[in-house]
Amino acid sequence: MRIHIITSSKTMGYHDFCVNNHLSLADKPTEIEFLSHCMDEGCLSSAKRTSGNSKLTGGGTGSVGHALGIQSVLSNLAPGMINIVSDSDCIVLKKGWDTTIRNLMSEYKIIGSTYEDIGGFSSGSGLGQTFKRIPNFTWVALSPDFSWDFDAMCQKQDLLLIDTQELSETFNLPIGYSLFREPIWKLPVYIRENKVKHYPLVFVRPTSGNARAVTTGEDYHTEYQLNDGTPFVAHQRGSLSKEFRQHHLSKTFYDACEKYIGDLP
Repeated sequence: MRIHIITSSKTMGYHDFCVNNHLSLADKPTEIEFLSHCMDEGCLSSAKRTSGNSKLTGGGTGSVGHALGIQSVLSNLAPGMINIVSDSDCIVLKKGWDTTIRNLMSEYKIIGSTYEDIGGFSSGSGLGQTFKRIPNFTWVALSPDFSWDFDAMCQKQDLLLIDTQELSETFNLPIGYSLFREPIWKLPVYIRENKVKHYPLVFVRPTSGNARAVTTGEDYHTEYQLNDGTPFVAHQRGSLSKEFRQHHLSKTFYDACEKYIGDLP
């Protein structure tokens, strides 16, 4: 199993925690390797010290930089292995998470985090939306049964009008809405064309009453659960602008997640 982490010199605290967290909760940590995809040269050597391997992406900032990081991941997938892609400020919440992924992969070929549904804290109620109920690349597991050779670049300046039933079913958006062409906006097309069976993790906000791990009271954060309600992955957001465990939104997130993990049987 290879874990890809997209990071930068500003997010090394997050990156190092992410590496150690995935290893500490894995059933088979010796079967995990890492590849850090660095958005700038400043983190190449420090990332390699923690993960063992690092490479430079195409650079860039914002959505373009993230898309170039994903392109780097897709060009460096380990053949014959499950590949995990993780934002640096994601952590796993379940002991034996690697065994869970291997078991689910017998049926599902992509398992991962999802975007918030229409009407949420970040998504809002506007007609411009991301695709829904399909895994994105915040944290995702990819089966080696597919090549995942799609274009991950964004086209944020151009929204895609959902004006046919096929587009509506592909992106899980109502007709009349428009799709934000964020990085990996073409993934749902790849999934449809290749008939990829997917497992979307359940998106849970801390104030929803359903969060069990990310009990920060801050809807900036997200908890992702398995279909049975088990917390599986958590995402802080905003790592480039919020110093690791120093900013309030970072400290509350990691404190809550560590407490939950520490109380696991």
